[in-house]
Amino acid sequence: MIKNVLEYLENTKERLPDKPAFINDDISLTFTDVYGRSKAIGSFISKRGIYQKPVVVFMQKGPETLTAFFGCMYAGCPYVPLDEEMPEYRIKFIMQTLSPEALICDEFTYEAAAGFIDADKIFLYKDMLDTDIDEAALSKIRAMHIDLDPAYVVFTSGSTGVPKGVVTSHRCLIDYIDNLSEALG
Repeated sequence: MIKNVLEYLENTKERLPDKPAFINDDISLTFTDVYGRSKAIGSFISKRGIYQKPVVVFMQKGPETLTAFFGCMYAGCPYVPLDEEMPEYRIKFIMQTLSPEALICDEFTYEAAAGFIDADKIFLYKDMLDTDIDEAALSKIRAMHIDLDPAYVVFTSGSTGVPKGVVTSHRCLIDYIDNLSEALG
């Protein structure tokens, strides 16, 4: 029984290592690429002692953003996607609500990120990729995971206009993936 969303990535990487996982006009990442980048990011986060705390991912949309999401999960942290096109007041409200220990950005969002969080908590995605993968630390984190751990947090305004965080656990996401896969055959 799958208890962590990362198992889908790991299983697919074993079966189809060189198959493209994510592609856009600028980059194509195989399942092996996604796996390696995600584990490097997870190692980077865990080396900073960040565990079970939300990590904001504030990047332009694309394949690299998805590896940042997986990287957060490898570190045992839920990711929080923020869109650079969100109004500034909304981002500030979310950041105040979360008080995150880390924000992952790219060179396109770095300057804006500096207005939302202390500079020592801002990490450039490309710099994180140079981190040596710490298999021992990631294995220890993984051993502590349960399927009800949060995978991600999204903020929605609903009818009130006030952003509220909605937490989705690994189990909820696994059930969604399984049901959708079954429905689509």
